[in-house]
Amino acid sequence: MKAVILPEMSDIRRTENPLTASSRVVIVAGQLDIGGAERELITFLEAAQSCRFEFRVICLAPGGEFRADVEQFSGSAVLTPPTASKLGRLRWMWRTLRSLNPALVHCWNLFPIFYIPPSHWRSYPLIGFLQCIPSQWPAGMIAKKILRRLARVPEGLVSNSSAALDELALLGIPTGPSVVVRNGVRSSFFNGKAGEEFNRISGQDTVLIGLGRLISRKRADWMIRALAILRKERLPLSLWLVGDGPERVSLAHLAEELGVESKVVFWGNRNDVPDLLSAADIMVHCAWAEGLPNAVQEAMAAGLPIVASRTSGIPEIVEDSVEGILFDPDDFNGFVGSLRKLVSDADLQVRMGSAAREKAQRDFSPETMAIMMIEFYETILDSWSGKRGIR
Repeated sequence: MKAVILPEMSDIRRTENPLTASSRVVIVAGQLDIGGAERELITFLEAAQSCRFEFRVICLAPGGEFRADVEQFSGSAVLTPPTASKLGRLRWMWRTLRSLNPALVHCWNLFPIFYIPPSHWRSYPLIGFLQCIPSQWPAGMIAKKILRRLARVPEGLVSNSSAALDELALLGIPTGPSVVVRNGVRSSFFNGKAGEEFNRISGQDTVLIGLGRLISRKRADWMIRALAILRKERLPLSLWLVGDGPERVSLAHLAEELGVESKVVFWGNRNDVPDLLSAADIMVHCAWAEGLPNAVQEAMAAGLPIVASRTSGIPEIVEDSVEGILFDPDDFNGFVGSLRKLVSDADLQVRMGSAAREKAQRDFSPETMAIMMIEFYETILDSWSGKRGIR
């Protein structure tokens, strides 16, 4: 397969920010526990190490399994407010940002924007990150109103999918300049190796794999129900669920009820996901709403064909009948039919898997993600300084 040559980070403009001598970017995250947005923060920091900016990270919550990785790739300790009180956090944040003297602040979600000073009290621009589509915002009128207001605040907005920005527009929420930056996939997902343990467990079955938290929105129950239907049709299938969550017990009961408990493996949270992907055959993703799912991108990097719901940002990365098969989000029978078609055609699996890997190599490079993000930083800095007459 032809290698994809990407521009180096050194190609990005390295002119000093005219507003301040500082070239520091402060990234504010809500938490650093295991999650897609948090994994993308690590991916970005690792890929952006040679750019002209210095990164400092603030996390609103203590601890987090990804904290050590963030500190490794940012080169400094993560700063955390000493209190959980909203007022205390607010005061601490304003003082800390003043002492850090950033060129730019990037909130790695919308919620942390609540703690950032308004523009007329800031000497730096603010960028927000829209990591999920508004359809996924927490239920409740107050939360939705807060998020609608927060989305209007930043001088620039990054999203990992066009679908999320389109939903904001449909809601009538004006934003500043925006850019779509696809999630980056780390090289380990391109280089996974199926170990003997995985091959022994899979046996002669075609292995379906689902990645992500076991929560209702992900609809892992659809995967188990589809498995039961297709096994009754004598299709040799197994299902691997990688991840954990509040629905694990009920899903195990469902598998037992449908008589497929021996064909469903609950792997829990794992550090060897690239190897698990390399041992699987087809990636299934049934969520009714997503931003841009890391799980689908990672499976594509591993060369797996995709069966996924046609929702949110998924059609932006998976072309139906090319890298996989898409089904309507509320059509369970359509999901089963899509899965049946792919499972029954080994040649189709190979073609779609190869196309998926090729697209991942071309479009999901961490370097590409970092370059686009840094270029957007520069655009926002130029606009900010221009509005203030500083050149």
